Amino acid sequence: MNDQGSKLMNKEQFTLNMLDNGDYEITSQSIQLTGRVQLPILCGKTLDPCTFTETSSPAPHTLAGEAGNVFQISGETGGLKIIQELFIADDGQWAATRQLLKNQGSDVVILKNMIPYRSEGDDAVVVDNAKFNDWLFVRQAKMKGDQPGSFKPSARDARFKDALVASGNVVAGGGASQTLSEEEVMASSLVQSDGVVVISSRLNEKGPKLAVSLLGQLEHLSNIDLGFEGDPPGMDYFQVCAEMDYVTLDPGESRASHWVVFNSGTDIWELMRQSLVLTQKEFGFKQPERKKPVLYCSWQFFGLEFDQNDLEENCLELKNSNIPVDGLLIDNGWMTSFGTYDTNYDRFPAGMTHAAEKMKEAGLMPGIWTCPAVISPSDPYVEKYPDLFLKDIEGNTVYYRTAEYGSRKTDNLVVDPTSPHAKEYFTDVFTKLKKKGFTLHKMDFLRATVNKDNVQFYNRKMTRAQAYRTMLTYITEALGPECYTIACGGLYEAGIGLSDAVRVTSDVFGTWRRIQQYDPDTGDITYSDGVEGHAKRIQQGLMRTFYDEIYHTDPDALMIRKRTTHYKIADTMRLCAGTYTDEEALTCVAHQVILGGISCFSEKMNEFQPERKAYYRRVMPCQSSPFRILDYDYEIAPQQYFNSFTNIDGSLGTWDMFATSNWQENDQDVSFTIAKLPITTNAEKWAVVETITGEYLGLFDGDQPITYTVPLHGTRMFKILPWKEIPTVLTTDAHLSGGVELENIKVDQESISGTVRFEWNEPFGITVLLPGETLKTASVPVSDGKGEFSLALTELAHVN
Repeated sequence: MNDQGSKLMNKEQFTLNMLDNGDYEITSQSIQLTGRVQLPILCGKTLDPCTFTETSSPAPHTLAGEAGNVFQISGETGGLKIIQELFIADDGQWAATRQLLKNQGSDVVILKNMIPYRSEGDDAVVVDNAKFNDWLFVRQAKMKGDQPGSFKPSARDARFKDALVASGNVVAGGGASQTLSEEEVMASSLVQSDGVVVISSRLNEKGPKLAVSLLGQLEHLSNIDLGFEGDPPGMDYFQVCAEMDYVTLDPGESRASHWVVFNSGTDIWELMRQSLVLTQKEFGFKQPERKKPVLYCSWQFFGLEFDQNDLEENCLELKNSNIPVDGLLIDNGWMTSFGTYDTNYDRFPAGMTHAAEKMKEAGLMPGIWTCPAVISPSDPYVEKYPDLFLKDIEGNTVYYRTAEYGSRKTDNLVVDPTSPHAKEYFTDVFTKLKKKGFTLHKMDFLRATVNKDNVQFYNRKMTRAQAYRTMLTYITEALGPECYTIACGGLYEAGIGLSDAVRVTSDVFGTWRRIQQYDPDTGDITYSDGVEGHAKRIQQGLMRTFYDEIYHTDPDALMIRKRTTHYKIADTMRLCAGTYTDEEALTCVAHQVILGGISCFSEKMNEFQPERKAYYRRVMPCQSSPFRILDYDYEIAPQQYFNSFTNIDGSLGTWDMFATSNWQENDQDVSFTIAKLPITTNAEKWAVVETITGEYLGLFDGDQPITYTVPLHGTRMFKILPWKEIPTVLTTDAHLSGGVELENIKVDQESISGTVRFEWNEPFGITVLLPGETLKTASVPVSDGKGEFSLALTELAHVN
């Protein structure tokens, strides 16, 4: 953990206590948790209750690289031995539990679920003196279209409704989300989460918090279930369900769940990040070392209408532009069907090898879209490999529905990654595409493998998580390390180490709210009601920024064009429309920096407005780590974020940034003090500049309020740098961080010199703050992505 992470954790020490009735307690100064050992859930067999007792002395054990001790509670019933293992780190910093099963009988057991952790009743989980009705419950969610966020268990409001969304079976490409009636919301008694949740007291925002997470999801998927009952509601149970997906357990065989980890701290974002850090330590995964790319994608403007002429036109425009783009991705529509991926020669008459060559000529990494988990019902592979396809536990074929522009729908077959011909199929497809010259691969609709919980794989020993990882392993082996892969529509922890990037939001559009209706004759556009549009997609990305620890996050494309007519056909309007105000467009750009992932865009480049294209220089190339959320108890979506920066070589030292967005329907005044931020620099005073507008706000001490009006749907980013009464680089007009692109900076009383790495090859603006609060600016020439400068401070332009 870095120093800032250590500072934010403020951990308490846990203790572990075994109770006489087989239950156990995990406690710290502010957290009390009582766990109860549960029987596994079998298919076709009900287990009789049994007595659980502590069966061994503590044994030394290393978990996620940390030394500790393991205790065991066990019992026997129905030929099964059930063992509950409890781990406590030697330093008491965290605890964990898991469940093991051994089939001691003579019959095969079909295992549906294991319950490695369960607490029951309002008194079973207390955090900082807060019980269920005083909680703020912060959760992750399994699928990209789900809505991670926070809610209050005692409330049945919009945030609670968000927590109920399960998008796994939403028609892919249909542009729809799951909708729930008010009656369904009020009747709901279960919220399911994925990966990690954090519980805190709403009565003490700064107080200690409890994180409950899974140490990996490589062997099985998991749900973190919060069940409630009564009116007003109280906690019925809080548990982790390890989904074993009807795997068979032969006589003498054993099966274990993943460890459930209990951690504490005061910063929610850092607790979530730490859940991945422990997983990395346990399994040896590393943070991606590759550069985060800037990508052009065809889908978010052209949809299925993208063709060879569009490709060649945009390749030429991108080659002649200043945009530092790394690759171009041809999305859905280039093929005749899912499966064989033969070229649609009506759209690409010269073929896909020619398309890849055109991209290379433009200096772009050639990219292609596939959906390897599904195959069209008429594709030749259906006849070639009849045993390739997934079935449910009753032997019925599993289908996955996709749509074209939300109208024409197709029920596709789902590939079973454990079938005898699966490796051959995945190898065939991706070897063929690689030979055509494609080294950038977006793999979509991956959730088809896992979104139904009643499947039965050809290999009866495989869970959905294992099958999903098998699929991605076959693909990455076929492509090799030189290819860059983006997983879309799938899982988060289950794919760790097997793709370079993962989509973390639902599809993004060029309108603040979703288009409900478009009249191609009049050009009239009607938008949907409510705030379920762009703010909610940004929330998905914000809640998942910590996944940057294990792969590049993909927040979908920037689409900040101005356009109120369709392209080729009326159905493209929901994609190619562009009605953002300037403030909304800048919010989209700012959040590409705040989310800290790869940067992607989609435009018809020869029509893209120069004033909007100029916004791209504030985010491209990707030079930002993700911001952390500061306000989890929000109204519409989180709106306050924080990060720390330094320039390329550290010659400017460290500065902090506070950013805020306005999701309301009117301008909002924001007030903050530096002392209340998780500031990383020490000073008596700090200089503050807003980097989107370049406005210098002044010098402030730690307790002095800083007030600013944020426009409707706008975002503002405040650079906070320690003031040392010497000439200081205040900001630049390139990346929104205000200076990460600088290096070798030397400033004295008379001059400023250094180097700027700025791939736009256009003049670069820099502002210097002098004692007496005098601002001076200079324009630095840039060529070939680099600019060296040495400027006398007396010769710089004065800023009023």
